[in-house]
Amino acid sequence: MPEKDYAYDAQSIDTTPGGDSVKSSILEKNQARVEQALTHLNSHKKRTDSHGTASPIVGTDDAQTLTNKTLTDPVINYTGEPGAKAPVTREYVEGQSNLAVTQAGTARDEAVQARNEAVAAKDIAVEAAATLKITPTPALSGNLFGNEGEELVFNVTNHEAGVVYQVTVSGGTVTVTNGVVTWTLPTVDVDTDFILTVYAAKLGFQQSAAVTKVVTVK
Repeated sequence: MPEKDYAYDAQSIDTTPGGDSVKSSILEKNQARVEQALTHLNSHKKRTDSHGTASPIVGTDDAQTLTNKTLTDPVINYTGEPGAKAPVTREYVEGQSNLAVTQAGTARDEAVQARNEAVAAKDIAVEAAATLKITPTPALSGNLFGNEGEELVFNVTNHEAGVVYQVTVSGGTVTVTNGVVTWTLPTVDVDTDFILTVYAAKLGFQQSAAVTKVVTVK
């Protein structure tokens, strides 16, 4: 609450003959002393430097820049992120440290989970590879040269019932029946090499590797 000025209300003095002459003298002196004391008190109230300080006194609600002050274990009530001039408080540092620990723990857990998933995928792949069934590669027997228009026959020596063959040629036409590949060679102007490619597939098995034969057509 702001401090107020005090005034002295002097008593009425009877100055008529026969009045309180002695009292009047005393009251006048006391009134002068009181007024002088009030003047000093009001002057003291308005001063900003007093009681031995070398600089102005600042009120609790007034802004002040501190210099030549030693702060021993201060408590700074600031919870926001420090800006260019904002203080870095112990609470802020501890909060950031705890946040970093939490984030590191989350990253570690995610890395462990990713590793476990990778190991599980590897185990599945290894198990699948161990139980994988592949159709045997066909073994072909036949001549590697022939005349144009001639039917060249290749036999699949490891033919099994139920195996289906996929056959392609780079020239001419081809048929396959029960492991016998019949290739009608194309017409050529000069001796030319052509390629026969055969795959085998069996129900419940993966397709075999390819086998190729290079045939010279005259």
